[in-house]
Amino acid sequence: TLTNVQLYQIAYYQLGVSNAFGTATSTLASIWQGLVAYYPFSGNANDDTGSGINGTPSGALLTTDRFGATNSAYLFSGVDNTITFDSVPLSQVDNWTISAWVNPASLNQAGIAVSVGYYDGFSGDGYGFGLNGDANWQGIFPSVAWAPSGQTLPAANQWYQVVMLRQAGTTAFFINGV
Repeated sequence: TLTNVQLYQIAYYQLGVSNAFGTATSTLASIWQGLVAYYPFSGNANDDTGSGINGTPSGALLTTDRFGATNSAYLFSGVDNTITFDSVPLSQVDNWTISAWVNPASLNQAGIAVSVGYYDGFSGDGYGFGLNGDANWQGIFPSVAWAPSGQTLPAANQWYQVVMLRQAGTTAFFINGV
């Protein structure tokens, strides 16, 4: 696991693991390999991969991130704040990952934290995740409303890394790596 990787540190990494029986080393891989878009929110909603899939905030305000860096996260009011895109960053229906850091002010709210594609709260053609009135983290699928993830956020006003992984027709959810 690479933690606290900053933009200037993103490059090529190898992982070495050892135990009582010996050592295994991973192959050299780029953290950018297969990355469609990356939004560090460094004062804007621009994609830092160079793909040009920049976001346009509407009502969302820049705020302090989980490390205390100013103008490095967005605050959403929970009513109609969004970050929209001219084109959908993800168009494939399988073999993808969506990851975000979230800090919900309340766990008894219904709100979509991340949605890739169209979704209006009732129907759409996109994927995403968020809360649906309680602390249970929910997924969003095309032609399906909310789907339970099996994950629960323990408390409000804390940062969580949330991940939705779709691979070979199976979807998995992770909160803080679990």
